[in-house]
Amino acid sequence: MNPGTIDERLVMENVQRARDTYAAFLRGDLDAVMRDMADDVEWVMPGPSDLPWAGTVRGRQALEAWFGTLAQGTDIQRFEPYQFISQGDTVVILIHAESVVRHNQRRYPNELAQVWTYRGGKIIRSQAFEDTAAAVAAYRGDKLPGRQRRDRVFG
Repeated sequence: MNPGTIDERLVMENVQRARDTYAAFLRGDLDAVMRDMADDVEWVMPGPSDLPWAGTVRGRQALEAWFGTLAQGTDIQRFEPYQFISQGDTVVILIHAESVVRHNQRRYPNELAQVWTYRGGKIIRSQAFEDTAAAVAAYRGDKLPGRQRRDRVFG
């Protein structure tokens, strides 16, 4: 392979790895999810400090605890990875999700993107991108922000 060219086989393998990791998550198999993580994984979730799952965790043990915190705080009702975009060692996953905050039963929608970076077949970094306003409002018990109109055309 020439320097600077993309190894298409690696790209497809990483997409399949991402699909397999999400399948394990959806069936509640945390052990399988954790096997896909590097020992020194870094996991970054946006949001203010009053969201217990927001922040950065480093290492498999801390990430496993993070998944516990997420499960204690939210009941994920819908989690649908619908597009996988890959280049080199990076896979971007677009996800439709909807969750219920456990302490007050407030439901909120969530559209997010996760960027996973692989090394040696393991996830070494996850960076999530999402609008956290709905999660914050639901967690605090506030009125959810209005939905953006998707039919507007700007020009």
